[in-house]
Amino acid sequence: MLAVPEKIWICLHLTLKGKYLTLGLIARHQRLALQVIEGLLPLLIKVKAESTLVRVSRLKRYSNFEGLNYTFKDFEQPSPPILTYPALFNIGNNTSFNGYIPSNGQEIFSDGSKLKNKTGCAFCGFDRGSLQKEWMAKLEYHNTAFQVESLALKEEIAWANGQKCRAKLWCDSESVLKTIISPKSRNSIIKEIQMSLHTNPKIVFGWVKPHIGIPGNEAADELAKKEGPKSEIAAPKSYVKKPLKTASLQTWQTDWDEGETLRLIHNSIPKVSDILSSWTREVIQFATGHGPFPCFLKRFNLYHTIVAPVGKCATLCTLLLSTR
Repeated sequence: MLAVPEKIWICLHLTLKGKYLTLGLIARHQRLALQVIEGLLPLLIKVKAESTLVRVSRLKRYSNFEGLNYTFKDFEQPSPPILTYPALFNIGNNTSFNGYIPSNGQEIFSDGSKLKNKTGCAFCGFDRGSLQKEWMAKLEYHNTAFQVESLALKEEIAWANGQKCRAKLWCDSESVLKTIISPKSRNSIIKEIQMSLHTNPKIVFGWVKPHIGIPGNEAADELAKKEGPKSEIAAPKSYVKKPLKTASLQTWQTDWDEGETLRLIHNSIPKVSDILSSWTREVIQFATGHGPFPCFLKRFNLYHTIVAPVGKCATLCTLLLSTR
């Protein structure tokens, strides 16, 4: 890569077919080049994407972005927290984070699995070491690990309530258990779990460290990885960001490919990305014109003219970008 000494400043003046470019057009071209080099999504595209995200996730409206329709009903919506006096919200008293302690009664182990192509959850119910119940479900890839762990807990609580006996529920997701003991949670599945626990105080929760050879936890883990009946849970709000980002990059790429200017930089960086390029500070200043150049200084009334004839600068710019 060609290095530009700090003491040598090359004044790059842009012209188009022998005609001088206006100051506003120069500023726009410099900004477009800098966005591609620095990996900065154009503001107009970003504003449209953020507007779609707010409409869907917060305002609960339908929205369209670059031909894609987004429906707020397809994504997980918050629910009001459980209404009870703090003194009566005693789920935390029946929850332990001290690790697995074997018991002679009924034990239920739940687990979730999110692999590359599979997302599922399961629970296994034991009574004095004997397997009594197995349940598993398959979910979509966009469902999070928190969602699958919560669903497994919800189903095992429903089964334990039907047994009408004291049960110890073991889960290896500490984040899910801490959310359950919080009265401020607005997650719909967590709220259903909290309501079920209030009707059956005999259920006790416990956190178990995963993958340390505990038979019940290992059985639930293996069951969660199998192909079970399909279950549907609304996609989390975070999932809407992924298609929005993909559509934004595609729109940006189309604008970059169909542009009629900055083709030298396009030849060097044909594909846009939100990752910062490895260009040095001097090369970025030279390629974008954001530096001590007359066309840039004129914008701040620090130079007497806008542009000057290109001369050999275009050849030098081509040589600089071709060496990358």
